[in-house]
Amino acid sequence: MSHYRFFVRVFLFSFLFFKVHSCLHVTDGSSIILENVGTSYKLFSTDMKWGSGSGNQLVTAIKTNKNEENLLWTVNIYDEVKSFTGNKINCDEIVTLKHVKSNGYLMGSSHDSILSNNYELSVHQSKESGKFQVICENKKNSPYWSLGENIYLKSVDHNGYVSASKSYEFNQYNCHNCPILYHLEACIMRYTYPRDEQKWRAKSGVIITQFNDERGEKFNGDEL
Repeated sequence: MSHYRFFVRVFLFSFLFFKVHSCLHVTDGSSIILENVGTSYKLFSTDMKWGSGSGNQLVTAIKTNKNEENLLWTVNIYDEVKSFTGNKINCDEIVTLKHVKSNGYLMGSSHDSILSNNYELSVHQSKESGKFQVICENKKNSPYWSLGENIYLKSVDHNGYVSASKSYEFNQYNCHNCPILYHLEACIMRYTYPRDEQKWRAKSGVIITQFNDERGEKFNGDEL
């Protein structure tokens, strides 16, 4: 093999590796699906409101293999000075999560959640109560929020983790024939003791990168 062909192959390998590697992180402006590690349910919202508490648009967790719009959340760095579309999001960064379909922000509330009496989660047009710190479980492996890796989402205002547990399911006893039957309650815990129910991972979505004119890359987390 000539030296020329050798270097061409090395270049192509490096080119492809960089492209794949650049898509292995959650970036500013990307839209992702968040899966709960302890339950395998996904964070969900739809155009229905809580009948009590804040009265805001409800947030639950559902069991599904479909990549539907109600599951997509756009991640942005909260500090607009630091925010730049396509930049990798650092572990410990403060972010907002904007529900793609309704255009509202995931937020905590001072109201009790319906089933567990933790803090209610909902979607609202204001992002001021929707600041979450991304805490990476394996920060030593990478300083960035990586796709498919476990993270905690800690509410800055409530000092607790976003959680979903099978112990708090909407069923025929507590939500008879309701439209969120068999969904799990999603809430912010009143304590910060880490458990699997408080762990989440980005599974799939549209990842925005600065590679090739900031082209959007579709990512399927099931391929990991």
